[in-house]
Amino acid sequence: DSDIPTVEKKVSEEDYRREDGYGTTYNDVADWDIGDSVPFKLIGSIPDMSAYDTYEYIFTDTLSNGLTLQPNTIKVYIAREKNDEVNNYTPLTQGVHYTLNTQNIGENGGGSFTISFADLKTAPYVNEEGRNYVIVTYDATLNANAEIGLPGNPNSVDLQFSNNPNGDGLGRTTEDKVIVFTYELDGTKVDGANIDTKLGDAEFVLFNGGHTRVAHIENGKLVEWVNLPGGYNNGNYEEIPYEVWEAFNATTNVIMTSTAEGVFGVSGLDDGTYYLMEIEAPNGYNLLDHVLRIDIAATTTNGQTWDGIPANALTALEVQTQLGEDEPVDGVGNVETGEVGIQVTNNQGATLPETGGMGTTLFYVIGGLLVVGAGILLVVRFRMRAGNKE
Repeated sequence: DSDIPTVEKKVSEEDYRREDGYGTTYNDVADWDIGDSVPFKLIGSIPDMSAYDTYEYIFTDTLSNGLTLQPNTIKVYIAREKNDEVNNYTPLTQGVHYTLNTQNIGENGGGSFTISFADLKTAPYVNEEGRNYVIVTYDATLNANAEIGLPGNPNSVDLQFSNNPNGDGLGRTTEDKVIVFTYELDGTKVDGANIDTKLGDAEFVLFNGGHTRVAHIENGKLVEWVNLPGGYNNGNYEEIPYEVWEAFNATTNVIMTSTAEGVFGVSGLDDGTYYLMEIEAPNGYNLLDHVLRIDIAATTTNGQTWDGIPANALTALEVQTQLGEDEPVDGVGNVETGEVGIQVTNNQGATLPETGGMGTTLFYVIGGLLVVGAGILLVVRFRMRAGNKE
């Protein structure tokens, strides 16, 4: 019915790009890191308003506690198609063309906001041929209150609209929902010879997939990805001395330390690739000689027909780890808790220096000094013996 408007909501998921009428990255389901700015899009159709003198039109968007609205990112456009690049349009002016009202919006997430047109018929561009949609875009930050795994962090919109051309009255559409997920990495540090022996006091840092940034963590949750300590942003992350990490950690908490039960980890991760580097081994154990690659893979319903049931949006969670050139190790996560578990082993005993490394150089130098010293001692002894015979 052309007299009744419709409303849809979409969320950007950068890993799924398609051309299906909503924009290249917009879907019903997405996963992100805590601290990320998550883009959303509201799409309201413009109905036939010819029978109305004025036409009221109101979006109401409701956020979960895991999402914090960024009000200054809200923009409103009158577009031709759902998937049009909104940057090609001139945004409408808040307070002139539409009214923005927020309810219970704060730094801790949740609340709602409305975008209201007292008379959509008078909005700029509405009467131009082919202008079919009112599109609202905005960002919301996935915050520390975000649910890990299920039930996820849903977000909904509905639309109120004039439905009586002869008087007052508003109709309302059904809600349309999208959902955002985030996950948790749980590590256990164990003895390589006896995995039942848990190891405390191992220290780690977690890099993004490009090794260009490191996780800033507070209370076990990701806060943001930060640049590496100064002077180490040119690919030599493995050369950062422990003392540098320690000093960096004092101002930006980046070090994860295993407990006496061997437990460490961080929540609030997107699916994707990460690298875990051990920077301090437990007392009496050898430091890992490679970074550990970690791949978190979530199976989500990244389409346009999600039924609103969280368990149908996130259906599987897996993890794969690989240390250096070793064979990858597969693991299964828990969609209910959003957790993927990994095991990191350390071995006791001395390790031989690596070929070509500083250890080899020192080995040769010390060995050479011992040979020279032994030669001098032999000469002295021969001379002493010759003196005694005279």
